[in-house]
Amino acid sequence: MTPQATLAYAYLTAPDTAFDAAGVYKTDFKLMPDAAKPLLDDMRAVAKEAFGDDAAKIALPYKTDEETGELTFKTKSKYQPRFVDASGKGVDPGSMPVVFGGSEARLAGNIQAYNASGNKGVTLQLAAVQVISLAERQGGADFGAVEGGFVASNDNAEAGEASYNF
Repeated sequence: MTPQATLAYAYLTAPDTAFDAAGVYKTDFKLMPDAAKPLLDDMRAVAKEAFGDDAAKIALPYKTDEETGELTFKTKSKYQPRFVDASGKGVDPGSMPVVFGGSEARLAGNIQAYNASGNKGVTLQLAAVQVISLAERQGGADFGAVEGGFVASNDNAEAGEASYNF
């Protein structure tokens, strides 16, 4: 299980279907190096067991932010993770609110080695998420009114079939 981490690009309550029609549940999570050390040690141990002396050369699922030193890990699963609230109580996936990037959580799963088509590495397979705090949706723009500009009609009854020509 990870320590408390900040999530990014979270697809936990609904799968990401952009590159896989079946969908993938996934999230990135960010930790400072001292908090990430136990996870890094476990990943390296799995790599060493699976690949022996080649373990130092294999891909690990994280990147380091050169400015902050923060480590960003990737985790995913074909299956929706189990959810737990901050008190440790299970949450039905159907009643779980959307978990946006910026949310704080702890994650649990399995570290797996892989060797596919000559690519060797370690992956983090997500199984459960303890949501500590939910972030509000980020992005979008708060546009103000522009005088004299286009104003949409809320009455869509005007747009009947006669207004289309193909």
